[in-house]
Amino acid sequence: MGMTGAMSNRIETTCPDDHFHMRFSKEERCSLRQMAEERGIQSRRDCLDWLYIGSRIHGNVGFALELLNQLVDDPREDIHERALCYIGDYIEQWPHRVWPTVERLVRSRRKILELVPSFLLEHLIEFHFDEYYPKVTSSIEQGEHVWLQMLDGCYRFGQTLEHTEEIDTLLREHGIEPRFTNVRSRRKCQCQE
Repeated sequence: MGMTGAMSNRIETTCPDDHFHMRFSKEERCSLRQMAEERGIQSRRDCLDWLYIGSRIHGNVGFALELLNQLVDDPREDIHERALCYIGDYIEQWPHRVWPTVERLVRSRRKILELVPSFLLEHLIEFHFDEYYPKVTSSIEQGEHVWLQMLDGCYRFGQTLEHTEEIDTLLREHGIEPRFTNVRSRRKCQCQE
């Protein structure tokens, strides 16, 4: 058997720490899917570790986001917070793939909702304000006022700094005194220890 046969499923034979970046094979994707579907916390943590290793490889993007969207629904805080952080890693290059997750989470009105601004929405509008802020305001105009809470929870940096007055005006029009006007400090996601 050649070298490719021996390396067909690194997930079953090695640990994530042994790799830097890797594109997942069909067999590895199957293993990761099984890990994500198992209810055990260690299995899901391991799946997240592998997804992080593969996060910078273009060929893994759709698959990784699919599993991360599944893991973000885990009721355990450490699992869904890490999944949100890793989804956030895709915002700058693939915002169109992250936006549906933001919409789904905001509209689900679950406890996890509190995390959406800090991990996803604020970074979407930080890097892609002109594309995603109008979607937020459109949802607000359609009566989805939960978006106001999300917007109010977003720190102002990147492109949002240029639009602070616009954001603050929108919030005030809806009776909300903005919490983070002109905040320039950037918070770091503490996903990897």
